[in-house]
Amino acid sequence: MSYRVYLRPPMKRDAAEFVSLNKRSASFHRGLTSPPKTQEQFLAFLTRVRKGASVCFFVCRNQDDAIVGAIMLHQIFLGPLRSAYLGYFVGAPFANHGYMTEALQLMLRHAFRKIKLHERWAITVEDWRKLQRFSKPVAK
Repeated sequence: MSYRVYLRPPMKRDAAEFVSLNKRSASFHRGLTSPPKTQEQFLAFLTRVRKGASVCFFVCRNQDDAIVGAIMLHQIFLGPLRSAYLGYFVGAPFANHGYMTEALQLMLRHAFRKIKLHERWAITVEDWRKLQRFSKPVAK
């Protein structure tokens, strides 16, 4: 299969492009994610995703190397279950083009072939919102 995107680790030199994309996408991301919108936040983001049990890639378009979003594995557990949490977001200008569908395929290939994860569970933002209803305290 030929992909229109590729995955690569984020680098300090990406700060201006990534921050600009996230600023332009603020209303699109509202209520879903809060990616870095300043240089300082970007540096903190880099530090966080480079620590221990995380893998982060920028999703870049082949035709021009533009950063279209990011995809991450967090809390990678390499014990008997070998699992992780997956998160991703796309910049508003690149939404609805299928880029993140391709990125997800590439990340799953990485997760199961390189990291050798076992479990494949999925929970969406909408599922999470539904689950939160059950975690609220019951009035007495």
